[in-house]
Amino acid sequence: MLGRTSQLIILCLFLVFSIQSAAVQFNHLSTSDGLKSSIIRNITKSHDGFVWIGTYKGLYQFDGYQLTQFMMPDGEPFNEVRSVVEDNDGHVWIATLSDGIFYYSDGVIVQYPQISPEIHGEFNHMILASDGLWIIYSKKIMRLNEMTLQVEHENRLNNTTYSAIDFDTNNLFLGTQFEVIKFNKMTAEYSYLLTETTTENRKKLVIHRDVSGLIWLGRSDGLYQYDDECQCFTDRNDILSGVEIYALASDDKALWIGTTKDGLFQYNWATKNRLHYEYNKLNPTGLKDNSIISLYSSDDMLWLGTFNNGLQYIDKKALTFGALSRTDLFNECLDSQVIYDIYEEEVSELWLATSQGVVLVDMGQQRCVTFQPDKNDPNAISSQLVYSFYSQDNGLWITGSNGIDYINLSHKKIEPTSSGLPVKSSYFMVALTNSKFLIGTSAGLYSYDLDLNESKTILAENGDEVMHQFYLYHVMPDQSYVFGTTGGLYQLRDDSLQKISIELSDGHEVVDITGMTADLHGGLLLAADEKYLFTVDGAMNVTDYSELIADGELQASVYEMIPDENGDFWMSSDNGIFKINLKNRSRHHFKETDGLQSNDFLKIASHRGQSGKIYFGGRQGFNAFYPEEISINTVPPKVVITEVSQLNKTINVGQQTQGGFVLNKPINQMESLDLGHKDLSIGFEFAALDFADSMRNQYAYRLLGFNDEWSYVGADNRQAHYTNLNPGNYTFQVKASNKDGVWNETPKSLSIKVYPAPWLSAWAYSAYILVLVFSIWAFIRYKTIASRKRAKQLEVTVAERTQEVVLQKRMVESLLDHKNEVFANVTHEFKTPLSLILGPTDQLADEPELAAYRSQLSMIQRNAKRLLLMVGQILKLSQAEQNKEVLRETQAVRPTLLMLYESFLPLAKEKEMSLKLTNEIDVNVYATAECVETVIGNLISNALKYAPKGGHIDVTSALHDGHICITVSDNGPGIREQDLGKIFNRFVRLDNHKNIQGTGIGLAVVKEVVEANNGYVKVTSEWGKGTQFSVTFPITQLNVEGTMSRVMTDQMVNNVTMEMHESTKPANTSKQSNAVSVLIIEDNLDMQKHTGDVLSDRFNCMFADRGELGIALALKEVPDIIICDVMMPGMDGYQVTRILRHDERTSHIPIILLTALNTKESRIKGWREKIDRYMTKPFDGTELNVQLDSMLSIRKLLQEKTNHVINNHDPIDSLDLSKQDLKFIEKLQDVIAQYHSNEYFQKADLADKMAVSERQLLRKVKALIGTGPLEMLRDYRLEQAKLRLKDGYQVGQVSVDCGFGSISYFGTCFKKKYGMTPKQYQQLD
Repeated sequence: MLGRTSQLIILCLFLVFSIQSAAVQFNHLSTSDGLKSSIIRNITKSHDGFVWIGTYKGLYQFDGYQLTQFMMPDGEPFNEVRSVVEDNDGHVWIATLSDGIFYYSDGVIVQYPQISPEIHGEFNHMILASDGLWIIYSKKIMRLNEMTLQVEHENRLNNTTYSAIDFDTNNLFLGTQFEVIKFNKMTAEYSYLLTETTTENRKKLVIHRDVSGLIWLGRSDGLYQYDDECQCFTDRNDILSGVEIYALASDDKALWIGTTKDGLFQYNWATKNRLHYEYNKLNPTGLKDNSIISLYSSDDMLWLGTFNNGLQYIDKKALTFGALSRTDLFNECLDSQVIYDIYEEEVSELWLATSQGVVLVDMGQQRCVTFQPDKNDPNAISSQLVYSFYSQDNGLWITGSNGIDYINLSHKKIEPTSSGLPVKSSYFMVALTNSKFLIGTSAGLYSYDLDLNESKTILAENGDEVMHQFYLYHVMPDQSYVFGTTGGLYQLRDDSLQKISIELSDGHEVVDITGMTADLHGGLLLAADEKYLFTVDGAMNVTDYSELIADGELQASVYEMIPDENGDFWMSSDNGIFKINLKNRSRHHFKETDGLQSNDFLKIASHRGQSGKIYFGGRQGFNAFYPEEISINTVPPKVVITEVSQLNKTINVGQQTQGGFVLNKPINQMESLDLGHKDLSIGFEFAALDFADSMRNQYAYRLLGFNDEWSYVGADNRQAHYTNLNPGNYTFQVKASNKDGVWNETPKSLSIKVYPAPWLSAWAYSAYILVLVFSIWAFIRYKTIASRKRAKQLEVTVAERTQEVVLQKRMVESLLDHKNEVFANVTHEFKTPLSLILGPTDQLADEPELAAYRSQLSMIQRNAKRLLLMVGQILKLSQAEQNKEVLRETQAVRPTLLMLYESFLPLAKEKEMSLKLTNEIDVNVYATAECVETVIGNLISNALKYAPKGGHIDVTSALHDGHICITVSDNGPGIREQDLGKIFNRFVRLDNHKNIQGTGIGLAVVKEVVEANNGYVKVTSEWGKGTQFSVTFPITQLNVEGTMSRVMTDQMVNNVTMEMHESTKPANTSKQSNAVSVLIIEDNLDMQKHTGDVLSDRFNCMFADRGELGIALALKEVPDIIICDVMMPGMDGYQVTRILRHDERTSHIPIILLTALNTKESRIKGWREKIDRYMTKPFDGTELNVQLDSMLSIRKLLQEKTNHVINNHDPIDSLDLSKQDLKFIEKLQDVIAQYHSNEYFQKADLADKMAVSERQLLRKVKALIGTGPLEMLRDYRLEQAKLRLKDGYQVGQVSVDCGFGSISYFGTCFKKKYGMTPKQYQQLD
């Protein structure tokens, strides 16, 4: 190629018209890929999708990824494979030159036994005909059908047969070296067919029948076709002549012709055009060898066997993209592979804008015309880099790196252009009128007036220059112009540029427009910023389609976009070509392996020709195609399992798995696979037999029964591995898609059965069950015999034990009777001393001289009478508990209720309460003595005690099913629902009843007495509104004998009267100056008063009648000692102690537990709560005073020790104090140390910092240390002052620093503590 401006015309004359060379990417298998020989004699594809390759030194099977070599039965490789054919039964037949014939079945190569070189001679050819497999040897011609020899003829031909076809039912056509012979299958007669040529064939005749039935003959001088009329072969010089043909193949679109030294030819049936593919060292992906000795066309693939360079294959669909490069044009008439733009003047004439000037390619005349810059030629083009063409009238404007040129299309010459054009890198030129143009440059947009011969820069609305690179333009429906630039989208309005800002949904503002066209709906389709694709309508609504140009994680940068007639957009990019449908958001991605010049296309390098062809330019040439001819492969690939392995070791046919199961055929042909318990791992390798671009096939696999989810992998990871599968049934499934993304709907399946270990098999479990059943039977039999023997022994033993139990039962009953008798006697005996107590006490209470002791005497009377009533109640309980028949008597209900009513009525009136009796039922009950009186009396007395003043009590009776029901109801405080289950327990009193005197035994007596007499009691209550008790007894017809006793009634009335009139009130708090304060927590008011009387002479006593109030009072007053009862309603003494011990305000206070419980367990429980003393009731007053004195003495010693430790700054951990007290002292010291220098920091501030009241602080500190908090503060200030004086500070400064308000006060305090003034202390040595 000469670098001058004159036209350099290179003519390359070819033998026929419209011969074109095409840039096609061939796939290649050679010796470096595993082939032992580069001579590929035969290629075929079996029904299961594998490609079989017969070579000079081996037989191979190819799955698109790897070659598998097959050996002969003796383990040696095949030599000189001449023919590979699959019969109708799926057997693959392999014929060798001298080693015989073999067939492949179920993964095994078997030699056909009925062939002998001595009898049959040398192998020639093999063909599958309609009636079977014909095998031609030099001495014999025979037919096999279903692997059986059916016909065998003597071969009387003198020439070697190289090719053959099944002509009809009776005849074969055989191609030898010199003639085509018609051979009769039945008679073995043959005749010669004429060929219209006088040239003698040199090597072999290749005969082929195409898909339409035409018969073709390839000779050393060209191509011939069979004519039925003359029954001869006529020449087809119009297709190919003068070329030695070695192989033929065909499909529905073309005839493929392989030659010995001229490469490959394709003859298109429809267009009658011929393409030529040949080896070119500058094209690394092209044909590797011009010697094509075998061809095989299957589906969309073409397979080529070469003589020198192995196997090549190509996807025939890739040819429709029409890729052309520098090496594909006539004698490489392009100096550059880079194509910036294409202009189609006619179908056969193309103008190419390249990086080395402009090239006119005339396909019809087979010539190239090159236009390049030349300083010595004024008519040469100005730019080496040519970017675009613009056609106007009969001329072609050319924009380039150095400005703009013009070519006259009529003369194909460069014409001078105006000096007014901008001399800049220009990317496009468009005419507004015949004489006015817009020019996009590397430095903005220019307008050019041809008549005025001037150009000017178009400015922005504000008058600024727009210095972006203007690559693209588009004419809107309103005839306005928009431009794509490196600075965004601009619109031309009133001779100025207006910026159109576009913001995408992710917030990105568009900057660099790389592609632009109409979106078919009046808006724009734009590509921008190397990863975005979107549309913009007139209202500036943006619709994002960027996901359609993604290829995994790689986002393509789209350049050119051309719509076709179907509404699809064809887009070039830096990652291939996209076909996109915006309406349904679908896309297809084409890559270099689909027939593209490369994956890298260029910006603004596109053209839509008048013929309808679309052109895209790139860095390795350009593509030219008709959109309607581009199709995708909609046939899903066939999936095969190519390998099964364990521990990365392949299991071949005939080999065993680790579990001992034999692989009796190729894994792909197996429907099921058995595995044992030793098969700890299993792996599969699979392939999709779509060879167009195997590495773009995608796969998905799963193992049903293990994981039902599909696992998706690429072609580089076509394996699945599983380990430690549990016994059971599984199904391994794998599916795949071709490079066009079409998936097969029915996956390849392999059933897998994993057998358990022998000891876990069904037989083993059956044996286990039998052994277990036998063992159980034997055990049961043994136990039965033993049980019988034991039963006999037990009969004797039971008889002996029964006698013993009877004797023991009688003894226990006797003891219980004696216990109850003793208990009843003791209870009765209580009455005598109680009477002796009450009698003298009543006399003493009437003596005037003992008026000062009337309160004590009244206390004795109250408690003696209460004890007398309790004795009676306990006696009733004792009687109810007796299991033997107690004495019962007939009792009249109506008189008894009337007596009770009359007895309690005065008390009700005194309390201003209404007591009403509804007593119309006159029946008798048979019950224990005083039963009705005791039960109803207790209920009425409770109602009188608990009902409020002015309330009402109703007593009613009613008959029901032979029973009498007596009801006592009141409008008292009621009982909470959660307490209803407690009220019938002995000695239980509810918290809300604590202020009302009682023993807690009355309702227990009611329940047990009623139930002992075959009755039952029921209670209903509503909190705050009242309670109703109902008791039910069975009635009797027996008559009442004797008179009615009033003893129990009088006792209950007297007790209620006493409790209503008793004067006992909470004890008053005693006050003595400087006396020790004692807090007494006791729920019994008499005991509270008695304890206070014992201590009031020496101590200030405070009182609380329940635990909660005692804790509150302790926290408020911080007493010196606390005396607490254990058994109290609500919170008992142990809980009170626990709370006080854990509160730093009260943790130091000594606590005495005072209770009637004197068991070891109760004492241990008290010590665990860290009490100081434990005293039992009744207590001695002197002993109590001595105990208090002892505790105070010990506390005094602790105070002195604590004070000493603090004053000497010793560690406080050595003190025998609780953790709370130690923490309190430590905190107090820290606060004093922090605020001692503040003269205004006083007791209130100190209490605030310690989070206690001033009283609590004072009491706590004095109890622990023996001094007050202010004394501690003052002493600490003096200690600090002494240290500072020692360090030489002035007295006045020390006074201020240590928190003293004045120097005089400081001096007074210092002298009082240390016996000298501050000045004197400072003067000491």
